[in-house]
Amino acid sequence: MAFEVQDATHQKVTQLIEIVINKSTPVVADMFKAMAEWLSQNGDSSFKTGKQSLESLMASGDKLATLPLDSKSIKSFQKIARKYGIDYSLEKDLNKDPPQHTLTYRAKDTDTMMVAFKEYLNTALTKQKSKKPTYQQLMKNAKDRMNSQTLDTEKNNRRGTHEL
Repeated sequence: MAFEVQDATHQKVTQLIEIVINKSTPVVADMFKAMAEWLSQNGDSSFKTGKQSLESLMASGDKLATLPLDSKSIKSFQKIARKYGIDYSLEKDLNKDPPQHTLTYRAKDTDTMMVAFKEYLNTALTKQKSKKPTYQQLMKNAKDRMNSQTLDTEKNNRRGTHEL
């Protein structure tokens, strides 16, 4: 008797859960569609972060600050800027030789920018310290090891041929 009551209760709870899921799923889907439509119609650009054009940075009305960057460090800096959510623009000055890049960012992000720049410098320094050896260095090391092995092998062979 007790099992029948539990089984009936279990079936009713399962039916109730199925009804809630079936009824609420279209409502949630409609809500997401309406939100997406509203965002596309209003075109609110305040959600845009990261790399932007200089015009969109100036359109925000905030003060801007600039930093010079060399072309080698742009990619690694962009990763860190994305991590910290910094709004920035990169401009290339072709009049200089070699061409110089200027990083423009919102002045209100200065504190965040300094933290990101410190992290960038730390990663750049650790990369310089842990540089892989060049191909020529690897080949020279392999040659040296081979030469030392052949000498050792010759010594071992000579030892084996001598009789006491």
